[in-house]
Amino acid sequence: STRNTWNLVASQLGHLVEGKSNLIFFIETMDGNKFGTFISNYFTEKGKYVLDQRAFIFRLENELIEKYPVKDWKMSMKIGSDKDDELFVVGKSDIVVKKKEKMNQSYCKQSSYEYFGRENVLLGKKGNFDIRRFVVIETVPYQSDQSLMMNMNENEKKQIELWTAMKCSKVLFDTEFDSWEEGLSILNDRIIGKSNLT
Repeated sequence: STRNTWNLVASQLGHLVEGKSNLIFFIETMDGNKFGTFISNYFTEKGKYVLDQRAFIFRLENELIEKYPVKDWKMSMKIGSDKDDELFVVGKSDIVVKKKEKMNQSYCKQSSYEYFGRENVLLGKKGNFDIRRFVVIETVPYQSDQSLMMNMNENEKKQIELWTAMKCSKVLFDTEFDSWEEGLSILNDRIIGKSNLT
């Protein structure tokens, strides 16, 4: 089932991002909200927060991006440990993505990032969200000649690149395949280095 596969994907996410930096985590909800986070520092251990003064949350709407910088940089983001219900947490509770059968109980509660006095920025309302699409993107400095491998439209790519001062170079994982099982297979291939599919 989708949720069983999501649980398997969750167990692999820590391996996927370990030792990597300059990552974008992009979410599209079932309600059509698009948002995520940029983390510049290295992920080292599941269950421990990444310390990152450059981290920010972003929201995409009508091909424009809104940026919300981190306030409490000691709680920028963490990948959940194996025993946690959370796949990952941005801030204390700014973006909380659940795993297993609880994935439709993911939520956003503003806490550790600066929203400039606005409320319910990411979802437009209080409550939970369910995930339609989840993408992990590795970025590189602009001088890299690697080709873009993102499946977003050109305006969205340009907006993200403008804010990060990085180029979106490689999609590490994208759930937008024919099935979650196919996504999981490609995820496993990328972890062990068999695949460089776009």
